[in-house]
Amino acid sequence: MKRLTIASTLLLAGIMSLSSCASATSGDADATSPIVEQEQEQEQSDPVVDTSEDDDASSTVIPAGARPASAAFPFPMPEDWPELDAFAEEKIGKDIAMSGTLSFPGDAQSASATYQKLLEDAGYEIHANPLGEQVHLASFVVKGKVDGTGYSGTIDFDTDAADTPRTVINLTED
Repeated sequence: MKRLTIASTLLLAGIMSLSSCASATSGDADATSPIVEQEQEQEQSDPVVDTSEDDDASSTVIPAGARPASAAFPFPMPEDWPELDAFAEEKIGKDIAMSGTLSFPGDAQSASATYQKLLEDAGYEIHANPLGEQVHLASFVVKGKVDGTGYSGTIDFDTDAADTPRTVINLTED
């Protein structure tokens, strides 16, 4: 019992010591502190997400060289890429999904880089899609808001049976 009391006392003293050290800072964080450095790195790597509730259609950015997928779904797409299948809403389980197909000019890698740049200019997050790259000529993952609603999904580049270059866009509501 005496050992348990001593161990508990030491544990409590250690916790109090740590909390007093944390509260003893003057309010100005030491820039060389590992915790401060980690927080600063996190702030720099985290994208700023607009969570305001008054998002409307005007909050969706359509950069130069782009046009909205439709009036009801203003997702940016290259203005000079012909639409093969118009954007349509679907349900996947309980989730709302949007999909459409475009034809892209040139090779898939260049078209993918062009579309990624356009989406980055519009404020979307772009991520590599290694699995998609195994089955398509090019592929990436996109995440961001469309008309105030969060969406994420894949954009895949390949050719159809008639050798027509196509970009298949599949987005699901977050």
